[in-house]
Amino acid sequence: MSTSHARSSTTTTAWPSAEWEHRPDGLVLWIRGAPAAVPRSLAALLLGDGAPALTDSPVDDLLGVETSLRRLVAILGAELRAASARVATARAATTPPTRPGPNPLAAAITAHADTTRRHQATLRLLTGLRDWVIDLAPSTGVLGEAAEGWARGPRPPAATTVFVDEDAFLAADPRRAEPDQHGGLRVAGIEAWGHGWRRDGDDDDPAALPLEGPDRGGYWSLGYCAPTGDLYAVRRAPHLTRLVWLLGTLLRTRESARSLLDPLTDRMRDPNSLVLAAHTIADATARARS
Repeated sequence: MSTSHARSSTTTTAWPSAEWEHRPDGLVLWIRGAPAAVPRSLAALLLGDGAPALTDSPVDDLLGVETSLRRLVAILGAELRAASARVATARAATTPPTRPGPNPLAAAITAHADTTRRHQATLRLLTGLRDWVIDLAPSTGVLGEAAEGWARGPRPPAATTVFVDEDAFLAADPRRAEPDQHGGLRVAGIEAWGHGWRRDGDDDDPAALPLEGPDRGGYWSLGYCAPTGDLYAVRRAPHLTRLVWLLGTLLRTRESARSLLDPLTDRMRDPNSLVLAAHTIADATARARS
């Protein structure tokens, strides 16, 4: 069972029906022959000091900014978790002050509040960019696929069972397990459908070096476990726990798994492609049971 995955920095082709226009009152995106005013907050990101120059591909420009905001949200999220831990540590160690002086708990709370504000502000920018693109209703191309994925969201369908790690997944049905080379157990799975499936909140490692251009890589793998007929997904991200989703359980041959999963692989780089796969499998499972 392979544990490798690929990250990608993808340059898209220019969208023929979209182009930028600079006007005295702000930046405009022409799309399908009609002008759409770019929100000032987004225009500031696209045109501000240190921002890359706009290109003849608004798709690349918009997805590049979205990538940068996602990465910053991930970095600030990690800082926020660390700040929360410092508050808890300072609170546990706090004793009533006996004389004026530095207050570690007050300092930790102030730092936590500042990080919270920056995290929330960046998240609002990211949400605003995505909502604006979704409202433009791009129906084709990479931007259309991105808008569809952002609107889909990261939640698994109700039929998906979520396990906290591989051990829990194996314990729920020991037939899923096979020995690994270290004397332990691993999933007896065939993961032949890519290792870059995406889900919001999982795609960005705060410690990873940023890539040039739009980053369309993820950390989830899709697999088929022949002993049980399970279709599953496992998250193999260096910065996160190894979560497992059980997607479906009625496929008894690899060929039946391929017939369902092969057509989905072209969508792997879309935002929340994992959730698209989960819904597709859940729908197929429901039809098979009816």
